[in-house]
Parts: sequence; C-alpha cells; structure tokens
Amino acid sequence: MTSRVLLFSSSERVFPYEIDKEIDTTLTSDSGQFDPKTIIRTVGFTQEPSVLFTGETFFDDNIRYDEENRKEKINNAVSRLVDEFQFYDYSQDSENSFWKIVDEIAASSFSILGAALQDIVIKFYNSPNILCSVAICLCNFDLIQTEEWGPMILISLLNHKNDTVKEYATMLLDNWNDSTLLPILKNIDCHAAWLRAYMDSVIAKLEG
Repeated sequence: MTSRVLLFSSSERVFPYEIDKEIDTTLTSDSGQFDPKTIIRTVGFTQEPSVLFTGETFFDDNIRYDEENRKEKINNAVSRLVDEFQFYDYSQDSENSFWKIVDEIAASSFSILGAALQDIVIKFYNSPNILCSVAICLCNFDLIQTEEWGPMILISLLNHKNDTVKEYATMLLDNWNDSTLLPILKNIDCHAAWLRAYMDSVIAKLEG
C-alpha cells in the first residue's frame, strides 16, 4: 500500500460557518393580542403591520419555496462537483482541480455541500474515482462539522466492494481520529491482506 498524504489538513483549511438570517416576524391583531391569522412584516427597524395570508397558506407557501430552492441548490452543487470528480485519477494534480468548487459551496452553505455529497454517493456508487473524491473532500473537515451526515457516507464507502474505495474510506476514518468510529471499522469485511493490514493499523492507532 502506498501511503497518501492529504493535500490539506482540516486544521489548515477553515471554512466560515453558515449563518441563517432569520426574519423577525410578529403575530398579532388590532387589539394587540396574539392572532395566528395576522402576520407583521419587519422593515428595517420599524414594524409595519400587514395581513399577508392566512396562517396555513403563508407557511405552506414558504415551506414549499424553501424546499424547492434548497433542492435546486443541491442539484447545482452536485453537477459542479461531479464535473470535476469524474476526472479524478488518484493523483494530486487532479485533486487540486476540485478544491476551488468545494470551497465555494462550503462557504456558501455547508449543509448544501453535505447534501450534495450524499446525493453523489447514491447516484455514482458504481464510480470508484468519484467516491474516492468524496472521501478526500470529507478528509478536509473535522468529524464534528459533518456529524449529521458524514458517518453515513463513511459507512457506505467502507461497505463498497472496491478495495480502493475502502482504502480511501479508511483514510477518512484515520483522518477524523475519533475512537467512537472504531466499531464501524472493526465490523468491515475485508479480504485483501494489504487493506486489512492498513485497517488494523488504524484500529491500533485509535485504540492506543
């Protein structure tokens, strides 16, 4: 097994956390009492009351818009990432080509990046080089940043039939350096001697 050195460590590449700007809204009636049928829109530093929709219609329309908008952003991120991942040939030069896009998506919305990477794993599960690209991307972030979806991707990659994908997944687990992930690695079925030796070395490191 050839040892691989990560292009960047998670400590060297820091991304801004996503900030959700909440709209300040108040539900009230002319009497000043709470009324779910009336919505007050905040404009600047003053509140201008205006009845927009009945409660159900307003929130249903906003939820629908948010879902469609998020889906569009995820699809766009998937397309941009796959355009680069498909040319990954396990070299550092080909790895360099996709970092700019990963950085842009992560800076814009880390949750969109996570959803896009999950989608890519599902849609391109038969493309080892694309899956290895996903593993490299995740190596660039700490486990705590990806805890809601990262371990699920890790499990999918470790259970892949391709040994190179398993190797990259093991590299990811090693990079996260978290002993709580040990049960995942210990239960992986692996027949290649060189890969088993690599997995065992990571297990020993995390146990020590």
